[in-house]
Amino acid sequence: MRRWNGAARRVAPLAAALLLATSGVAAVTAGLAPTGAWADDAAVSAQADASYQLSLYLNDPTGTLPNQSLSVTLGETIDEVLARYSIDYTAGQTVTFNDGTVHTFQGWTTGFEQIAFDKELAASDFRDTGSNGIHEIVLTARWTGATTLIAASNASEIPANGRVDASCIDAWQAFCDRIGGAGANEYPIAVNTTTLNAAQQQAYDTHLANGGFEGLKTVDIAFDEYLTDGSDGTLDVAQHDLAASDGVTFDLTFYGLEDTLGVDDLTDVWAMRLPEDGGEPETMSITHDASGNLVINDMTATGTYAFYTYKNVAEPWGADGNLLPYTIENGVMTFPDHPELGSWYQLTVEADEGISFSNPGGGTAWTMTIDAAALDEDDPLFSSQPDSGIYFVRGDGQGMSTDLLVTYPADKALSYELSQGAGTISRVGGPNTLSINLSAPSTLKLRAASETVIANEDGAMLTHQAGTVVGEDGSSYSDDAIWSMLTLVTDWLDGDVATAAGDAINAAIAGVTKMYVYDIHLEDPTGAEFEIPAGDQVTVTMRVPLGMSLEGLRVFHVADDGTVTDMNATVNAGAGTVSFTTSHFSTFVLANVAGAAGGQTGSPTGNGNGPANGTLASTGDASLITCAGAAAAGLAGAGLVAVGSKRRK
Repeated sequence: MRRWNGAARRVAPLAAALLLATSGVAAVTAGLAPTGAWADDAAVSAQADASYQLSLYLNDPTGTLPNQSLSVTLGETIDEVLARYSIDYTAGQTVTFNDGTVHTFQGWTTGFEQIAFDKELAASDFRDTGSNGIHEIVLTARWTGATTLIAASNASEIPANGRVDASCIDAWQAFCDRIGGAGANEYPIAVNTTTLNAAQQQAYDTHLANGGFEGLKTVDIAFDEYLTDGSDGTLDVAQHDLAASDGVTFDLTFYGLEDTLGVDDLTDVWAMRLPEDGGEPETMSITHDASGNLVINDMTATGTYAFYTYKNVAEPWGADGNLLPYTIENGVMTFPDHPELGSWYQLTVEADEGISFSNPGGGTAWTMTIDAAALDEDDPLFSSQPDSGIYFVRGDGQGMSTDLLVTYPADKALSYELSQGAGTISRVGGPNTLSINLSAPSTLKLRAASETVIANEDGAMLTHQAGTVVGEDGSSYSDDAIWSMLTLVTDWLDGDVATAAGDAINAAIAGVTKMYVYDIHLEDPTGAEFEIPAGDQVTVTMRVPLGMSLEGLRVFHVADDGTVTDMNATVNAGAGTVSFTTSHFSTFVLANVAGAAGGQTGSPTGNGNGPANGTLASTGDASLITCAGAAAAGLAGAGLVAVGSKRRK
């Protein structure tokens, strides 16, 4: 329980509003935030129709106290305007709201600007509302109990699981009884600044460092039960929390958050939930309402939340919009007068005919890319047209990538390769987006290939013949846009599945001396298994596990009913790989087969994913092929099944 003295201001309250709708998802219902830019004295004085006002936000969502607009004459003070309109709220004064709760007035705030109440007001003190020449200063009332409400509907859609039922949170029955009768049950919500424990601080710092962010504010969000009415100048409050297991989903809107966070706008402000035990932070979904207020969507728990934004970073542009003085040596751009800008690395793009590309510039200064068109006109690399194929990418991108947008022929697949050792490249942002980080000058080669290549960290590779897809609107595109977004899974199996597959092989195939059992399939970006379309097929290439012989190496498919099919695999002795073509996925077995009778199943001593007989050939999309996994010994002996731990990506 907390006790607040009515004469003391509650620690940094944030105005918030919340409503649980009948579907269990919250809708925003209360509050306004000032928008617009600050006025300039000279500019405003030139406007004959300019008017000035104090906008009083009483911060009472129950509607007991109406908001007001008070006309101002330049040269008056805020105190004089309030007195002229007989606005006489005083610190310590108590007011009963329509919900029956009593709150103690703690004073007015003018927000981040902190305008003194005895200052003679000038035009520059006012914010231009952008409406009919009106300029305003916003005064917000502060009350004990922080004062905006959550209303939970009495709808059956809210699950009854012991903590939340159709009408009230059971543990809060006295609370519900106290404030009931005002339509739907209303639960006050409190948002207060807070400090993190050591585990939370470590998780928070790690998240900020990995993303190039800086923290703005940490807050505690909870529901408040008012245990006393505050009539004696004090207010006893008990806090209540919701957990994700309670099954409630709500949205939370913050008003005037710019002032609280000390930012000009909320465009690049995000929020995360920080578990008490320092577990992985939960990045929240952020939107903005029609007034520009920040909304945290789909919240399922109260607790500790943090607001953060991109770290301030130096930019390479002068006040005139041109590039600052620079030098380029061996593909490395630096700014001698601005060492804080660090090194920028040249990216040269070479593309096949029919492939076009452009650089969208990234979303932040960390992902900024300098196009050759921005260079000095006497620079040998200067191009009068953007996207000529020469870019400079920031070396210290704080873990974030710059993007290259690529289009390619509808009957081809996109193959791409970045100079080895020069950085990283991925396609996770979409089939036409290449995300790039550079650690040295690099050349990116874009090729129109006949096959989509999918490789994984185990050194396995899948190829699919590219084809054209015709959309419902008649447009055509390459099915590489679908296949390139898939993940190849080659999990080495153990347990009952491996044993059953081994038994099926031994029953059907004579002379098996060693086996490795795999679950091979494709997954889409959501993690769902992807089925090969009817009439289509793919080729899978895998490293031969250590200890298996290239002689007599065969690949079998084992169906759910135990049916065994020889996949007619081919072995590349020079590369140490085995390849087979299939039209479906399931359980596959790599087996050494000799003339001896079938043997027994057993357990291995190592990881069967490791290569033993060379490396995977660099074909197709070479940039995706990685060397992964340490070599491990296979097992000798008749009919042994090498089993391992199943790994799902």
